[in-house]
Amino acid sequence: EPDRAAARADLGPAGRLRAARDGRDPAALVAELEELAKPDVLRDTLPADRPPVVRELVALTAADRPDVRSAAVQAVARWSPADARRPVLAALASDDPDERRAALALAAKYPDAEVARAVAARLPDRDDRAAAKAALL
Repeated sequence: EPDRAAARADLGPAGRLRAARDGRDPAALVAELEELAKPDVLRDTLPADRPPVVRELVALTAADRPDVRSAAVQAVARWSPADARRPVLAALASDDPDERRAALALAAKYPDAEVARAVAARLPDRDDRAAAKAALL
C-alpha cells in the first residue's frame, strides 16, 4: 500500500514510534524499535528531530513488556548513549534473560564502577556468565 507507506514516512521517527506505541501491538512496537536501532535511521534524522525520539525511547525503557524494554534500551543506546546508562543498569537486574543479554552487550559503553558491579553480579548466573565476562574485559 504505497499511500500508507508514504503517510508512515511523513510521520518521521518520533511519529512512527508514537503510532506504534499507541497501536497497542507489541510486535509492531518492537519492530519499530529495532528499526530505530539501525545506524542509518539515526544518520538520516535531522539533529533537531532527534530529542523527541530520545524522549520516547527513554520512556519505553520502562515499558511493562521485557521485549519492548530490551528493544528500547538498544535503540536509545544508539540515539543517545548517555540516556541509556540508567536503563542498561535496570536491564542488568531484570528477571528476563533476553533483556539482561541486551544490557550485557551494551554495558561496555559505560565503564564506571556502578555498571561494573551490576555486570559482575551476573557472573554467578551460568546463562549470563560469558556475556558478563566479555563486558568486563
